[in-house]
Amino acid sequence: NSSGKISPNVKVDGGSNPSQSTQTKQICAGFSDVATNNKFCKSIEWVKDQGIFVGYADGTFGPNKTINRVEMLKTILESFKVTIESYSGGTLGFVDVQDNAWYMPYIKTGKSLGIFQGDGGKKTARPADAINRAEASKVLMESLRVTGKMFSSQKTVPCLGKSGYDDIIVSYDNGPWY
Repeated sequence: NSSGKISPNVKVDGGSNPSQSTQTKQICAGFSDVATNNKFCKSIEWVKDQGIFVGYADGTFGPNKTINRVEMLKTILESFKVTIESYSGGTLGFVDVQDNAWYMPYIKTGKSLGIFQGDGGKKTARPADAINRAEASKVLMESLRVTGKMFSSQKTVPCLGKSGYDDIIVSYDNGPWY
């Protein structure tokens, strides 16, 4: 009506507007939360095709979700096609893991190869914690080393004395582990 108010006789049925497009959302790699026009769609398709990512049980990929320590470990091991060791139970010496959790074969493999040690003398793996840049770099570099894919024949990573990041302190003596 001319007053701008909706008459109480009007029923809103929530139906679609016939003038709107009836196209369905195109999903990437079968993940309901990633559209085909997502700038990472091709990469997501590749990692799914390679069996590196399978997504979550609800059919999502979680493109904006923070990756945790065991997800990163799995991703790197799978990317380098490392043979995942069989796992028959136990906590592998860690006090904060779930026996028989999906990630235990990856932790076992990473630990056996020296790629993943957990948190020093604390006996913790912190599997659900978000991984930071230093931790991710270590897992990646150790994986490169054990798979023989390190930069040509180099077996150690040189320390350049300057990290390039303002939040990283480079020290040769008594510095942080990274």
